Amino acid sequence: MIIGLIFASPLLNRAPRVLNLAAAAIVGAAGCWNVLWYAVRNIPDKWGWLALISGILMVITAAYIARSTRLPGFLTAAKIPVLIGLLACAFYYAQTIYHL
Repeated sequence: MIIGLIFASPLLNRAPRVLNLAAAAIVGAAGCWNVLWYAVRNIPDKWGWLALISGILMVITAAYIARSTRLPGFLTAAKIPVLIGLLACAFYYAQTIYHL
């Protein structure tokens, strides 16, 4: 999640295309795993719902990192709320791991 936030932010706006695509592939694969494996198996739990939300946000963030020009307008306009939501999920995961 943090990799996605870093690469989707203006901090690495001038990163090489290969590096952006590698980060997009990693973030997208992690998001797909969250949605298609963990969330589907654990949807009755709080962690299943969190995995579903964070996975969807990670897949959208991967599209932002890849700089796809074919994104729908509503996704382009929702970049800031998506990144804030992903940051909130990352904080929640980090806080939970810290308290273990």
